[in-house]
Amino acid sequence: MKKFMFGIFSALFGISANAQIESADWKLDPIETTVGIHLISDYGNGQALLSKEISNKIISSEINKLDWVSDFYQLIVVLEPGISMEIGGSLNGIDGLSAIYRNRHNRIDAVISEAPESVLQMQNILEYFILGDDQWQKKYDFGFKTY
Repeated sequence: MKKFMFGIFSALFGISANAQIESADWKLDPIETTVGIHLISDYGNGQALLSKEISNKIISSEINKLDWVSDFYQLIVVLEPGISMEIGGSLNGIDGLSAIYRNRHNRIDAVISEAPESVLQMQNILEYFILGDDQWQKKYDFGFKTY
């Protein structure tokens, strides 16, 4: 889990590729290897598999259950082991929101260029992601980085 969090922050804050976790380590992290919808809460201290099924209805239900103003969350949709989209952050006025795409097989991270400003925008990012055919890339601008 800590390795997963480090990978997120390295992608978000530009830590060099040499400092990133080894590419094979993701295979040991159930958040990255279990298909479904995952939640990381309390700045990485809590984690849960919310659903093994992925649908717009479940994404909407789960994302809207959370108190995005008072707390910090990361909601991760894993379509296949190593392929995921994560939205997260807080609307507390300090942390902000973000989205990151990961393709571990091709060693690619992509961070959204313009941060989401609402829960609905984060929900829409995930909904476009699960459409397939890279629909999310047609709708949102992401900065891609290989490592």
